[in-house]
Amino acid sequence: MKLLIVDDEIQIRQGIKEGIDWKSYGFDEVFDAENGVVALDIFRSFQPEIIITDIRMPGMDGLELSKRIRELSKTCKIIILSGYSDFEYAKTALRIGVNEYELKPVKIKSLIQMVAQLKAKVEKEAANEQLNRIAREQQMVDSILQGEISNSREIKRIFREYYQVHFDKSLICIVADVDRIKTETQPSSDNEGFYSAFSQQLEQMSQALEGILIEKSSQLIYILVSQHKRSDLNDKIQSYFKKINRSLHEIYQKSISMGVSTIGDLENIPNVIEEANKALEKKFIYGRASLIFYKDIQAVHESQHPYVVKENELKEYIMQSNAESAKQLINDEFDHISQSSLLTVFRVKIICLELIHILLRSLNEQRLEIELWKEEEELNHLEWMEDCFNWVIRIYERVFYDLSKSNTSRHNPNISKAIKFTRKHFQEELSIEVLANYVGFTPNYFSHLFKKETGIAFNEFLNKTRIDEAKRLLKQSNLVVYEISEKIGFQNYKYFIQVFKKLEGYSPTKYRKNL
Repeated sequence: MKLLIVDDEIQIRQGIKEGIDWKSYGFDEVFDAENGVVALDIFRSFQPEIIITDIRMPGMDGLELSKRIRELSKTCKIIILSGYSDFEYAKTALRIGVNEYELKPVKIKSLIQMVAQLKAKVEKEAANEQLNRIAREQQMVDSILQGEISNSREIKRIFREYYQVHFDKSLICIVADVDRIKTETQPSSDNEGFYSAFSQQLEQMSQALEGILIEKSSQLIYILVSQHKRSDLNDKIQSYFKKINRSLHEIYQKSISMGVSTIGDLENIPNVIEEANKALEKKFIYGRASLIFYKDIQAVHESQHPYVVKENELKEYIMQSNAESAKQLINDEFDHISQSSLLTVFRVKIICLELIHILLRSLNEQRLEIELWKEEEELNHLEWMEDCFNWVIRIYERVFYDLSKSNTSRHNPNISKAIKFTRKHFQEELSIEVLANYVGFTPNYFSHLFKKETGIAFNEFLNKTRIDEAKRLLKQSNLVVYEISEKIGFQNYKYFIQVFKKLEGYSPTKYRKNL
């Protein structure tokens, strides 16, 4: 902040300037002038925020100086020092817009306090003005993005005034989005660091392309770029996209995707934004760290209904309990999807549900029932086609596993009932007593019959069922080991590690590393 001291008496002027450590009070520069004429020239050149001036000076007095300065600036703060207690002087000073009127001889402590209060007022007004400017800027930008302002001259003026960027009549839109994962295992401070780095990298890209950056959220950022005479723009976008992802992945092990519009007119900014958004939506199909140009994708026709190509063949494999062939066919279905640009997120999920419904219909024909409502709820939250594929495969694997293990002809009907109950409720607190009560046996008889029918003790069977689920979660989720332990029904984390090592030969952590 800057301070200007004006007085024709050199002792007073120098005393105020040099007798106080103004730097310690937050003033980087302190100017002085012997009269109003010199002071006015200094003000025009350096725009000091606070002025201390004598009232009686040759050439131009303090009142005239204050009047001239107030015409140039409404925010500058003025203190008048006067040896005159005449009320008319004070009244004139107030009318001109002087902030403080102090009688000589000046008390240094009082002057410092006065200046400090005005400095705080200047800072508060500057902060409020900045907030108001941001609000006005956001309002203007929102009006442009929504098409409420479509006049090209007005848009150019707003971009020039608020962003200091000159736009031609044509432009493109780039939208960048964070590739989210289902479970965030990093501390929140790391996520904050990532989003800050993400924003900074996009800001640098925007500046390099002489564009305008608009943050809609911490994860979604738009860049508008003038297209005028820039045939290499797409190459530059690809280069920055690779550089940003490489940097973010090295530090945070995360990625972003981008959608890029075709060239549009300045009057139709909402159109280029819509194109960029539609391009970005395709990241569901193309996967994480995708750069998608709208010109490379085709429009989807609503009349085209997605369907499973080899439904009858898949049903045959299910009826035969041929797990490997069924999974290969599902893999082929997803390969077919990935080669098409016609599908949206919604349509891919329709195919996922259709694959599950084929499974359910086939099981129903065999008079077998299975509940999948929890799994169908999970599908709603998946954001990537790869995750959708894994979701379908996981359900098929679970069903085929259940089918292979529930050959009722091998077991006593009550033991089969107990096995089915255990596989459905293994996450709960189960015991021999609970299962014996469920099938109507005494605990001793149930324990004896279960081992006779299955070849293993009930507790071994329960542990194996839980460990099989643990292996699946280690492979297909981002849950940490202790969370998996709790999720599959182990109340004691150390016991879970012990059982896992006994059945698999090594710890859950090592199992995950070896995948």
